[in-house]
Amino acid sequence: SVMIPISFKVIVDISKSWISRCIQWDLKMVDDQTQIGAIANNTGIAEDLGQVEYILTDKTGTLTENQMEFKACVVDEESFEGSAECSVMDDPTLRNRLQEEPSLKAFFRLLALCNTVLPVVSAELEYAFKYQGASPDEEALAHAAAKVGMVLSHKDKSSIELSDRTGNVEELMEYRILETLEFNSDRKRMSIVVHP
Repeated sequence: SVMIPISFKVIVDISKSWISRCIQWDLKMVDDQTQIGAIANNTGIAEDLGQVEYILTDKTGTLTENQMEFKACVVDEESFEGSAECSVMDDPTLRNRLQEEPSLKAFFRLLALCNTVLPVVSAELEYAFKYQGASPDEEALAHAAAKVGMVLSHKDKSSIELSDRTGNVEELMEYRILETLEFNSDRKRMSIVVHP
C-alpha cells in the first residue's frame, strides 16, 4: 500500500482552490454580452479543463451559443403556441386563461419548481431575476414561468420561494425541499419533492 502524507493532500486541495479562484478572477473569461465572468462551482475544474481533447464547432466555425427559447406547450391536450410577431409568453389569451384554469397555472408552477436553477437579481428584466443553471433548457423553462408570472424568487438547499404574479394580487409561496433527484441518463429527467 502506498502512503501519502496528509500535508500533500492539504497542499493539493489549496492549489485546486487557488486555481479555481484564478479562473473566476480572469478578465478574459468574462462574457461580452452578459458581462458575467466564469463561475467555478467546484475546485476540480482545472482537472476537467486538462482533459478536453476535442472542441466541436458548428458548420460556420463558431461555437454554438446554446440558447434555448420557450416556443410552445401543451396542457390538458390544448396547444399554446406563439406567432411570428408574438411569443407564447406574451399571448394575452394565455395570460387570461392562467387566472381561469388551475391546470395551466399548475403547469407553470411546476416549471418554476422542478429545476436546478438559481435566481440572481437583475434590474434589466421585468420580473427582476435572471436564472443560472447547469443547462440552458432549465433556464429557458424557468424564464418562461417567470414571464407569465410564476417567478422563482429564492432557492437554497432546503427551500424554494415562488412569487405568483398571475392574478391581480401577488402571492408568495414557500416550499420546503424534501428531496432532489438529479438528472441522469437512465431516467432522462430530474425530479424534486417539495412540501408547501
